[in-house]
Amino acid sequence: MKKLFSAIATMATVAAGQAFAHGPPLPAYGPHGYVYNSGEFTFIGQSLNGINNNGSIVGFTEVDPESAFSDIDGVFNTIVDPDGDGASPNGINDANVIVGYFTVKNSDHYSGFIDSGGIYTTLDVPGAVGTYAYGIDNLGEVSGTAEMSRVGSVGFTYINGIYSLIRQPGAYDTVVLGINNLGVVVGLSSLGSFEYQNGVFSSVGITEPFAINDKGDIAGINLGPHGDLAVAEIAGVITPIEPPRSGYQHDALAYGINNADDIVGGFIAVPEPAAWMMMLVGVAMIGFAARRRREGATLAA
Repeated sequence: MKKLFSAIATMATVAAGQAFAHGPPLPAYGPHGYVYNSGEFTFIGQSLNGINNNGSIVGFTEVDPESAFSDIDGVFNTIVDPDGDGASPNGINDANVIVGYFTVKNSDHYSGFIDSGGIYTTLDVPGAVGTYAYGIDNLGEVSGTAEMSRVGSVGFTYINGIYSLIRQPGAYDTVVLGINNLGVVVGLSSLGSFEYQNGVFSSVGITEPFAINDKGDIAGINLGPHGDLAVAEIAGVITPIEPPRSGYQHDALAYGINNADDIVGGFIAVPEPAAWMMMLVGVAMIGFAARRRREGATLAA
């Protein structure tokens, strides 16, 4: 009976995996990070948050801040925060300087950080209860968002010790996310999504734009009836990014884009219908075997 129980459990697990044998190799289900370009996907870790023009990336190997990593020129490194704990890396420039945010030890306060070869600069917008860094350009200018205690959220840029706040007129909350090497930032507010440069806001066609490259191409998400949809606006055309086996009812996210239009993000892979059926059969047989075992034990008594 033990052998039967083990065999059935193995069959259910393997059946789920077999449905994913075609196409790029993936585990049966769960979160995955991806790099996408021109219809081709490469899967790395569980979420990819940023990519530079050399193809170096930052992200997570697991859904856990302590699994943050960078992959720079093929060299994998774990990313920790200034306290030595887990961090959320969000952007990387061509000099491999990384930005993100972390939870300050023994508190519920979030601070941004700049990681330049292991040398950290902590970012805290004056008066903010939380500072989140999302992007960095090749001049070292950081883009991000500060959570203020009384006036909602406000965007900011930071360079050489100076914070510049960004508020869209008429909006209560302004969230700034990505920045390109021309100083253009993207974000969203209570009035909608935008590009911003030199005091001028202009609307964009993506609901939540996370990143912008030097050509003005944008990666982000649009909100759909069943979840978030990863999209890219390239040369003015908005295109959905649909990782294989992501499932229409699950979120797919696009977080970064470089000048080659390599896009990074994350999604949740779900079993295909055939895999679900085989898994259900396996679970039913496991239940049957367990019931037979209980009946056998009762008769023996």
